[in-house]
Amino acid sequence: MQVEKLPESFNGRGDMKEISFTLYRRKGNVLMYELYYGNGMVKYEVFNAKLSPKADWSTGKPVAIPNQFKERYPSSNEFGISTKCFAFSSIEKAEEKFILLSIPILE
Repeated sequence: MQVEKLPESFNGRGDMKEISFTLYRRKGNVLMYELYYGNGMVKYEVFNAKLSPKADWSTGKPVAIPNQFKERYPSSNEFGISTKCFAFSSIEKAEEKFILLSIPILE
C-alpha cells in the first residue's frame, strides 16, 4: 500500500485562506500542525491523519487507484466532534494531546 503524506507546510483555502499550516510534530499517523493566522495569532491542531483513496481523473470522473492512498487533513467540522481531532491555543495542551494520541492501544 502506498500512502502520500500530508505536506510539511501549506496555505489554507476557502474560509481558511488567511491561515498557513506548518507541520510541528509527527509520530506515525498522529500529527500536530501549527497554524499562523494573518492577524499574528497562533493555534495548534492535533489529529490522526485520515486516509483517502487516490483517484485517477483522466476520464473526467474519479476512479480509485488500487492500493494508493493519500493522507487528508480533517475538515473544520471534524474538530470538536471527532475524538481524534483537536484544536488548541496553548502549545502545552497540544503537546499533551499529541502524546496521548501517540500511545499505542493494546487490544
